[in-house]
Amino acid sequence: DGERIVDLTGVSDWKAPPGNWTVLRFGHVNAKRVNAPAPKEATGWECDKLDPRGIEANFAGYIGRLVDGPLKGGRLDGMIVDSWECERQTWTWRMEEWFKAANGYDVKTILPAVFGWVLDSPEKTDSVLLDWRKTVSGLIAKNYYGRMSELAHAKGLSVAYETAFGDVLP
Repeated sequence: DGERIVDLTGVSDWKAPPGNWTVLRFGHVNAKRVNAPAPKEATGWECDKLDPRGIEANFAGYIGRLVDGPLKGGRLDGMIVDSWECERQTWTWRMEEWFKAANGYDVKTILPAVFGWVLDSPEKTDSVLLDWRKTVSGLIAKNYYGRMSELAHAKGLSVAYETAFGDVLP
């Protein structure tokens, strides 16, 4: 008779069969990164670049305030999104939903591969990691760059990007 598995949300119904098991525990938190280099007045937490709400809050708190305030009436023509120094972001609160929509299967089934475990075979692992990387990259393209363009254009601004990522994008 196996032991019950307990997680942070309660007790699961699954009973582990006899044998040796490796238990992997996953969670996510704010990466605790601030934008840099930036003057003190413009420094704060990095936004969630995988969720459109992140860049919406960023835009509203900075460029949006300028365009609707002291630079109202067409005094600002465009903007540039500077380089990316916050390192890699790999998760957002809706990742499970978006991964399934993009790939047709549950991200929880492949999380061990994301952290270096081989699933069934190296070929299967490569395949699911490609799905993972395409999903993360697609979210950045759509929810960060795409959403920033929409917000800028809605205010009559042109937008340019300094996209020197190094190893940031998967």
